[in-house]
Amino acid sequence: GADAILIILAGVSDDLASELYDEAKNYFYKAIELGSVEKDIRLILLYVVATGQNLTEEALSIVRDARVIYPSDNELARQEINILIQLDRSEEATVNLVKAIEAEPSDPNLYFTLGILHEEIGLKLDSKAEKDKRIELARQAYTDAINVDPNYYNAHYNLGVLAMTEVNIYIKKQNALGYSKEDLKRADELEPIIQEKLSIALPLWETTVSLKDDELPALETLAYLYTMKKMLDKAENIQAKIEALK
Repeated sequence: GADAILIILAGVSDDLASELYDEAKNYFYKAIELGSVEKDIRLILLYVVATGQNLTEEALSIVRDARVIYPSDNELARQEINILIQLDRSEEATVNLVKAIEAEPSDPNLYFTLGILHEEIGLKLDSKAEKDKRIELARQAYTDAINVDPNYYNAHYNLGVLAMTEVNIYIKKQNALGYSKEDLKRADELEPIIQEKLSIALPLWETTVSLKDDELPALETLAYLYTMKKMLDKAENIQAKIEALK
């Protein structure tokens, strides 16, 4: 599969790698030309062109072609955004997306991509206030995607991930505390905040799993949330689903 090829390419000398990259590239372009719609082929081609050959503009056109076939794919959307950020074109991308949304307000993929754009830009910022602002904009964009298409799986999933990031901030703070009187008091103060954040995350993951109940990461997150909320019967049911899938 794709991973095996990447390991082989990563393990060879520079000269040989350069030769293999060219051969691999020709092979994958040929497969696409012959009508292959395999996502893996595009991901390996993307790796060869972006990482192996540092051809960022060419990588952008590969990922954009792939996104026409897989418009709601998380991985490809993030790849496209990261290439645009690398090319210092994130502002242009934002403007273009906003214009595209004005022209086609009923296309959920546009809102979804805008959400990922805000998230990825946020990751590159230093200021916490600016980061928080981007996360809010991402949350809004994913919500807009869902308003247009209530069954849009990856928008639900990404909203759930944002909610879990919030949960984990406070759980980390609590876990970092010691056992002094002051620390225990602080841990107690954090508990209701953690419970509130868990309560926000839970329905998001219930919806995500209701749309697709055979995705392990989503099921594992939901099982964790049920356990944290002491809903043990529900946690056991999800755990049984996880075991059956494994």
